Amino acid sequence: MKPTNIVSTFVLVLACSFALIAQERQYNPTYGPAYVTISNANVGFRLPEGYFFLEAADATAFMREFGNPSVDIDALVAPTDENADWYIYFKFSDLGYFKMEKVKEELEDIDLIGEIRKNTELENQKRAKAGFPTIQVVGYAEKLSLNTLRQTLDFAIESVQEGRRFVERRSLMFGRKGLLLCSFVCSKERYLNVQATFNNMFASISFQNNYRYADFNPGVDKYAAVGIGTVLVGRKITRVGWLSKTLKSLGKAIWAFIVGIFAAIWGFLKRLFGKKEKPALVTGMTQTKESKSQNGT
Repeated sequence: MKPTNIVSTFVLVLACSFALIAQERQYNPTYGPAYVTISNANVGFRLPEGYFFLEAADATAFMREFGNPSVDIDALVAPTDENADWYIYFKFSDLGYFKMEKVKEELEDIDLIGEIRKNTELENQKRAKAGFPTIQVVGYAEKLSLNTLRQTLDFAIESVQEGRRFVERRSLMFGRKGLLLCSFVCSKERYLNVQATFNNMFASISFQNNYRYADFNPGVDKYAAVGIGTVLVGRKITRVGWLSKTLKSLGKAIWAFIVGIFAAIWGFLKRLFGKKEKPALVTGMTQTKESKSQNGT
């Protein structure tokens, strides 16, 4: 299977005067309050009053028009307020069922920030050619956090564009058939307020009956053919397996053992030949080696 990349590039729509929000009617929006669905993901949620919802084709056109030439998404939510400077986008990938224990293990081996930086730099080349400003990734605003009970994976990335700082929060929801990415982008100074709004909306998002994580049927459904690392960084990663980790730990133990043996041999030789050594020199060397032995070197 070709590596799937749904989160490894930093995505921004930063016409932050958001005159674009005033143009939402050309994209066939649904206005809240309403119950909306992302059909290909079998996901539904309550859209509050004061927000509009765009389905896949309109959502993708919206994103591409305002600076994300390679984006392909399944839905978008944004405030109807013309002064708003944030939005939520959704992307579903039909990858199959992910075992939580394997996801947890893989997360230990991923340099997510490094990969996002590399992928964003590649995307910056397209932005520059299209006449849009480039993006510089700063680092984590929130580190990776896996909730195995709710089957969600969350993190947030801070970036800079044209001197302004922004945060993109990403939440992955694991379902029976695959993964739903829910992400919002906003200015850094508004992050906490927007996050509270996002969390309230996110709480109502759920896979429909028979598509929830708990509905997985091993006799019928497929397991994901790629790991979460491939999803996060856009390519297959080399994992540090249990044998490598064991050998690494064993190597430390062996090194400590060798140091201990060396110290013991030195102590024996010192006692054996101590009478032939000068007292001052023996004292100095003994203190040095004993202190090094205590420090494990």
